[in-house]
Amino acid sequence: MQKEKAQSDTAVAWQTANFTGASFCGKLKKLDYYLKEIEVTKAPKVSKSEFERKLAEAERRAKE
Repeated sequence: MQKEKAQSDTAVAWQTANFTGASFCGKLKKLDYYLKEIEVTKAPKVSKSEFERKLAEAERRAKE
């Protein structure tokens, strides 16, 4: 657990150094650029009857 914490801390320090370097070079982008949400993908729409059919099939295979 301590090793993972040390790796995480090192990664944060590395990112901070990169932001600082970019700032000094005048290449630091606006904060919104770095905080953009990852594009969310939506699950395909499935009718209730199709869902129940596939669920029953999966349960049947699990019992085998």
